[in-house]
Amino acid sequence: MLRIALLSLVFVFGVHAVAWADCLSLPAPVVSADYLGAKKAFDAGHYTAAFKRWLSAAGRGDPIAQVALGCLYENGRGVERDYVEAAKWYREAARQGIVVAQSKLGALYKNGVGVEQNYERAAEWYRKAAEQGDAAGQTGLGSLYHLGLGLEQDYREAAKWYRKAVKKGDARAQAGLGSLYHFGLGVEQNYVEAAKWYRKAAENGDAVGQANFGMLYENGQGLRQDYKQAGKWYRRAGNRINVVAHCAFVDLYATVQGLGANPMQAVRRLRDAAARGDAIAQEQLGTMYYYGVAVEEDYKKAAEWYRRAANQGSAKAQTNLGALYRDGLGVAQSYHKAARWFREATRRGNQRARWAFARLYEDGGYRNVRDY
Repeated sequence: MLRIALLSLVFVFGVHAVAWADCLSLPAPVVSADYLGAKKAFDAGHYTAAFKRWLSAAGRGDPIAQVALGCLYENGRGVERDYVEAAKWYREAARQGIVVAQSKLGALYKNGVGVEQNYERAAEWYRKAAEQGDAAGQTGLGSLYHLGLGLEQDYREAAKWYRKAVKKGDARAQAGLGSLYHFGLGVEQNYVEAAKWYRKAAENGDAVGQANFGMLYENGQGLRQDYKQAGKWYRRAGNRINVVAHCAFVDLYATVQGLGANPMQAVRRLRDAAARGDAIAQEQLGTMYYYGVAVEEDYKKAAEWYRRAANQGSAKAQTNLGALYRDGLGVAQSYHKAARWFREATRRGNQRARWAFARLYEDGGYRNVRDY
């Protein structure tokens, strides 16, 4: 039975996982001595010292320090994670023409993180970066055309921008271009080409590319059917983003209840089962809302469904709900509540929750969970 491809997920990743290479490896001619001193401290693991030096330089208008400061706030290094502050400093740098900041600001607007969600603004900032040759901006702009968010849906334009980004080796663009060939959107359907681009994305570590590459192996599309290879790539995707590999395909319900490859039908069945109190359906529905798979991305609804499943003892839902509280997505940020749910999931044997709970101590939330 065909699995549901991860169309919408291709462009969601990377929003909360900061690419330090983008933030901290900028052209030497524009880097100040203050910036380099802070980067030296950062490279030595002295994040708080780096934060203080970059804050000082950013306040004096240094745009490169502003980007770095935004990255520290976004990732919670040397300072408590704060997406609003991240957006503020990215915006300052973006207004000075720093393309990395422009693409990152576009991503925040696309996902409504630190700013009110606004696809038109996302398109504006992505385009500024894309037109200056930034791969992340090109991929982001392509994704908006692909999904019809803030722009009129145009698969050919999506393909155009993905092609620009793949020339620079952008893995998300490779996965996006693969999906266009997979479903014949803006290009002639071609499973061999889809496999080619999914493979590139997969080998570059993109979890969605890995999962979709595995799907082609499973279904024998563009590749000789090989369940062993399919399993290999599904596992790799799962190791990187656990909830994606398990939930995004709506695997349990698509297979067990015979939902077929129709995402809308899968959503209806999941909602029915979730409304009847099925914790697995509730947890998977929460993940669909989190990543925007076959539904509009909505962190509040994700939190709602995760909470229902968590209250029934689902360790996966408890872990995911804890992550929402940790990051302030769909709920008011609360390290206490994050710790509570991570702790509960850890008691049920969830290793991802155990890791996340430990990281609260390392990434700035430790002061708030000492007595947990």
